[in-house]
Amino acid sequence: IFFCTFVCWRHIPLIDKTGLYDSIYEKLQRWAHKGCAINGYVVMPNHVHLLMYAPPGASINDILGNCKRWWAKVIIDRLTEAKNHNMLFRLQRDVDTHRYAKGQWFRVWEPSSDIKTCFSETMILQKLNYIHRNPLQEKWRLAETPEAYLHSSAAFYTHGGPTPMPVVHWKECFR
Repeated sequence: IFFCTFVCWRHIPLIDKTGLYDSIYEKLQRWAHKGCAINGYVVMPNHVHLLMYAPPGASINDILGNCKRWWAKVIIDRLTEAKNHNMLFRLQRDVDTHRYAKGQWFRVWEPSSDIKTCFSETMILQKLNYIHRNPLQEKWRLAETPEAYLHSSAAFYTHGGPTPMPVVHWKECFR
């Protein structure tokens, strides 16, 4: 199980601005059909935290790279459709010439994802707690309780409630 974090370029709330939530859930469900499992998550306005099981032989870097490329395309398509030229210009001006020459025309994500292997139950529980409390931070104040934030797995772990993204309890990945 991996704890993964990826952030929008310059912490711009692109996820919220483009309503990317639906695309995030859709793409992660596709990976679930390929043997991955989402064990915990929170989708914030400008970043995502995941606890994700990747089956043996699968590369978590490849999985996240695939997801981030797809979501970048969706974000750019939605900004284009909304005629948000200012944001498109802002994301385009930060692409260096080397990346532009390789076909990257917009900067949507920070260059690297933070990926940590969870080696113990203690670490998994610590990361789940961190993920679920993220929307309550003073700088966000997106919910009164962890389970009240819609874009999180907290309701699943608190009372088995439904979540927009199907969650597999982390203990299931060790059976």
